[in-house]
Order: sequence, then C-alpha cells, then structure tokens
Amino acid sequence: MSRGQEEGGIAYESLNSINESLNSINEALNSINESLNSINESLILVNESLILVNESLNSINESLNSINESLNSINESLNSVNESLILVNESLNSILLPQCPIPNSITSPRSG
Repeated sequence: MSRGQEEGGIAYESLNSINESLNSINEALNSINESLNSINESLILVNESLILVNESLNSINESLNSINESLNSINESLNSVNESLILVNESLNSILLPQCPIPNSITSPRSG
C-alpha cells in the first residue's frame, strides 16, 4: 500500500469517526429537543390548570364578597332593630317607672 493510500485510509477513518461522533451528538440533541418539547407541553398544561384555579378563586372571592355584603346588610338590620328596642324600652320605662315606686333597698347604697 502506498503512502498516499495509507494516508487516504487514515483520513477516511478519521472522517468516518467524526461522522459517527456528529451522529451521536445529533441523537443527543434530538433527545434533548424531545425532552424540552415534553417539558413545554407540561408547562402549557400547568399554565392552563393555574388559569382554571385562578378563575375558581375569583369566583370564590366574588361569592365571599356577596356573603359579606349580605352579612353587613343583616348587621345593619339588627342594629336598627336594636335601636328600635332601645327606644321601646325607654318609652316603656318612661311610662311604667313613674307608676312603680322603686324600693329603698334598690336605690340606697348598702351599708356594710
């Protein structure tokens, strides 16, 4: 075998080895790309799920705000009833107390 053929054979083997290495790198990059695509699809699903969770939380918040408004309205009504009962009590006291003498034991301080 001549020196040129020998060098050509070595060059061919080197190119073949480089080609195999490049093929291995390409396979690794394809695998990485598939993994990244899978991660991207998973993140899209997570994002869609978080959007649904956010919508649910907004709905819950609206419901709680509505309940709070109802409770505030009930509280205002109860305060109004309370004020009315105070007025009724004061009216009854002004009518009844002058007619009912208060015993001394209630009005005078106890001696001890």
